[in-house]
Amino acid sequence: MKSVDAKLRYQSFLSPTLIVILTLLVLIYRRPDQFLHPYIWAEDKLDLLDFVTSGWFSIFHSLAGYFILPTKLIFALSASLSFRWWPEISYWLTLAFTAATLTAIALSPTQLKNRLVCALAVLFIPTDSEVFAVSLYAGWWGTLLAVLPLLWRNEGPQRHWLRLGLLTLGGLSSPLIIGLAPLYAVRAWALKTRVAAIDLAVSAALAAIQAISLIANAATPKPAALDFSLPILIDKFFGNYLYVSTATTPMLYHFAFGLLFLGLLTVLSVRYRKRLGLSFFLLCGCFVIAVVFVIARVALSSIHPSLAGPRYFFLPFIFLSWIVMQLASIEARFPQLAGVAILAIATRNAVDVAQRHHDTIDWRAQLESCMQTDQFTLLIHMAGDVHQPWYAGISGEDCRRLISQSWFDNNTSGAIRAQK
Repeated sequence: MKSVDAKLRYQSFLSPTLIVILTLLVLIYRRPDQFLHPYIWAEDKLDLLDFVTSGWFSIFHSLAGYFILPTKLIFALSASLSFRWWPEISYWLTLAFTAATLTAIALSPTQLKNRLVCALAVLFIPTDSEVFAVSLYAGWWGTLLAVLPLLWRNEGPQRHWLRLGLLTLGGLSSPLIIGLAPLYAVRAWALKTRVAAIDLAVSAALAAIQAISLIANAATPKPAALDFSLPILIDKFFGNYLYVSTATTPMLYHFAFGLLFLGLLTVLSVRYRKRLGLSFFLLCGCFVIAVVFVIARVALSSIHPSLAGPRYFFLPFIFLSWIVMQLASIEARFPQLAGVAILAIATRNAVDVAQRHHDTIDWRAQLESCMQTDQFTLLIHMAGDVHQPWYAGISGEDCRRLISQSWFDNNTSGAIRAQK
């Protein structure tokens, strides 16, 4: 008994340590410029303006019509610690949240097989690194937490506070909970347990919160015109998983890969359905829901995992990796070999498209200029090119106030003298 307990304690220490080390190394590789000179990105402009006017109350506000609590919390904490050093603090908090999310995947008592490998596979999905190491997209990572209770083990301690805490944070990370709630209903119907009923009630409440916010917010993006085509869908979400195409690659080339991949997944899922169980098909449902949300948001023909909108492939490719991992865990030679081969190809595929670079913009130099003027326009990175930025107008008074209210490095005396 003591040896078993010692082994469990060793594993509970080893997994988070390995995750933290690999998260740091992989994110530095995927976005080296964000490590060397981090910066504020895209819709973080809206977070900035919201924080200027509302401070910490901004965490209760939506962005683009829905709640992204992890992003809001990281922004508010970073800006409060030191507005001068916001990019650096935000970067390291984002890395910490990323590692914490992966640790939750590895250690939560879900029915995922090879949970540590499932957690680490998230780092190696074959997309551009738009969603990696940037606080703006922390909500995308937080969304994964809402899936874990759906796959929770039915036996053993249920750890209610942990399970419901993950579900709540995940549900307030993105509107995907609206699609996940029906899957929680399927689980509750199949299991007929008190725990499953509680999870359904909480997921339904969170889905209602996100749905009401989306409906009520006039700034919410309207769904794209339906751009569904089965060949394009297979090409985008199955073919590109095995081979990320270039702009000049004929569609037929990677569509063929995708069709074979989808056919293999279908055959194995049907053949081993009794061994895979309910949790596997709920995971398949998560993949379908993630793809449906993409179709409702953008035209499929306009997105690409490395050239345009790679964020839309983040969740589908993660769920696809987990699906393959569950098939590879079946005690049968063919699904094991097929699963390992697919994951190896996808990881190799990721190497070709994983890195993203951006130009350097000096955040503190901009703040120094801002403090010495009545009105200033901050540059905001949009795609990484300093010559094609977004802009955020902010007053010199607000710059001085946010710096002076920081918990450290809050001296504005030089700027005040310059104003006089």
